[in-house]
Amino acid sequence: MNRILFVIIVVILSTSMNAQTKRDQKIDKARKTTDDITKVLNLDKDISAKVFEIQTQKQLKLKSINKEFKNDKIQLKSKRQTLNKEFRMKLKDVIGKENMAKWSEHLKSQRKK
Repeated sequence: MNRILFVIIVVILSTSMNAQTKRDQKIDKARKTTDDITKVLNLDKDISAKVFEIQTQKQLKLKSINKEFKNDKIQLKSKRQTLNKEFRMKLKDVIGKENMAKWSEHLKSQRKK
């Protein structure tokens, strides 16, 4: 009886730890992207904090979209494109049109490497 209870507790704890780790990975990705944007565009702390919030929201929504449409690749691609467009607009509103153009050029140059 004690062994069964112990195994159940271990399974529950490991599952919750795994879920937390995936959330942390998304937040880490948002932090890395924000750091890159801040460095390339030389943003101040206030704007950088807003960019981090946008990136965090995007990563968490992306996670739920990936989970929801994992078996439907066409729908997944469509939802991801819509999400990316939505968050590009939010980012553009925060950093401005000129900085958004600079960021886009930076991303293009990174893809060529």
